[in-house]
Amino acid sequence: MDHRYILFKQIARGGMAEIYLGKQIGEDGFQRICCIKRILPSYATEEEFVKMFRDEAHICKRLQHANIVRVEGFEEVEGSYAIIMEFVMGGDLRTLLVKCEQTDLKLPIPCALYIAAEAARGLHYAHTKLDDITGKPIGIIHRDISPQNIIVSFEAEVKITDFGIADANNKANETQPGIVKGKYAYMSPEQISAQSLDVRTDVFSLSIILWEMLTMKRLFQGDNEIETIQHVKTCHMPLDLQQLNPLVDEELAGILAKGLQKNPQMRYLNAQEFEKALRHYINKRYPDFTPEDLSHLMKKTLAERKITLQDHIRELLQDAQAPLELTLPTAGVPGDSASPTQLSAVGQTEMIYGKKGSRGLLLAGLGLLILLLAGGVFYLLTHKEQQGILELHTTPERVALKIDGEPLQQGQYVTTPMRLTLDQGPHVVEISRPGYVAEPQTLNIETGTLKKEIVLREQKPMAPLRIRVTSTDPKVYHLVVDSGLESSSLSSAHYWDVIGISFGDKHIVEIYSDATKSTLLMECSFTPRAQSWQAPFVVDADIEKKRCTYPIY
Repeated sequence: MDHRYILFKQIARGGMAEIYLGKQIGEDGFQRICCIKRILPSYATEEEFVKMFRDEAHICKRLQHANIVRVEGFEEVEGSYAIIMEFVMGGDLRTLLVKCEQTDLKLPIPCALYIAAEAARGLHYAHTKLDDITGKPIGIIHRDISPQNIIVSFEAEVKITDFGIADANNKANETQPGIVKGKYAYMSPEQISAQSLDVRTDVFSLSIILWEMLTMKRLFQGDNEIETIQHVKTCHMPLDLQQLNPLVDEELAGILAKGLQKNPQMRYLNAQEFEKALRHYINKRYPDFTPEDLSHLMKKTLAERKITLQDHIRELLQDAQAPLELTLPTAGVPGDSASPTQLSAVGQTEMIYGKKGSRGLLLAGLGLLILLLAGGVFYLLTHKEQQGILELHTTPERVALKIDGEPLQQGQYVTTPMRLTLDQGPHVVEISRPGYVAEPQTLNIETGTLKKEIVLREQKPMAPLRIRVTSTDPKVYHLVVDSGLESSSLSSAHYWDVIGISFGDKHIVEIYSDATKSTLLMECSFTPRAQSWQAPFVVDADIEKKRCTYPIY
């Protein structure tokens, strides 16, 4: 059943998985939009990752709740394991907060409270879910509640996702004692200290998120991972909630203070208690608030994203798959690159046509031009029948390509999937990327479309890399690694997790003022030597000082 699901657009990528907008095609021809969370092919043979993936699917299939992203299955899609999830038309909370920051917009207090209350409702359901057979609690703890894992739809639905490291009583892939998993800045003190956990750890994480929604600031984010861990362990909060947002009164500050107690015994007993406190406050202080207010905010703030998603869905439902299409120039095809004979003929026509006072020569030139055009049309019609399409998918997706020894797009990196129109017959396709083994393959092109997926083998380990930009100017900068190997846009005080950067090799990051790359602000070289996403290699780029700092190993 490999073709039940079709990958379309990659909408997110993490250290071990990538999420695609895709669709399911049924035997009766129906089409349904879905999200496909696919383990990176390079990790598909790692038993620990596959178990974690399978655990997430098995846990989430039991969770059927309006505030949890619905998981529908665990499948193999295009050569790699994948979790099939419902598609939520909206964006994650981190995307919303970043957009608010970029537009100098503060998230309204009732919207922030409503998001937290809905998330708490979903958490309490997961925490108290009973086994359908035994009737006993499953014992689910999410352990990775963060803005990236809270999805808000354009219709104000709030859903929790990514139970990838969730803990359950009967989970197949048990976490070993002393192993810490999750995002440091959103952990509870007991979690970051690798102590035993209960549902109150998720309440603490959700309280951090609410604090950040109200202040538009990070609560525990230090200058480096070690500092962040220390802040969380000691519950050190140097910033005052009410000073950052004067609209927060004593009652609301007290609600947050209880959720953020270092001692779990001092917090809310469970997520439901936290939800009740939030809803009581909303009803008392903001009686006119409705979810439509949040819906209006989402549609206004993420208007461009909404249009883009609508375009993607429209295109996806019209076509089974729509990768990038490129036609390689072929020698002798009119309009692409003319042969010397054709150039000579065209030159003669221009000379004859250009002479004045000679009607016979003019007519002869016109006749020759018509013959050439007719020949060109005939060539295209017959030549088209002798061509086929190569639909190429690669992992990683950003690679350099050569076709029959000729670099594609002047040797620049390209992104797959893409479609290449080639003459029928054998062609040598060479795919390369630093840190990976080049894969030359001979492919026989015939009439129609040949779909080929190629997974590059790692020649050396990849280093988890995180790049941050520090600047007093809140504008968005454009970053390029290794002359186009990877690129991204990034605003100050945020970071970019770069995937597929080889360990122990020298790399260069260039920082431009915008995506046009017209003004190079600075560049720096570095050699990443990190081995775990729990402690990635962090490059801090200070725009004002024109200096990059990073760990010395």
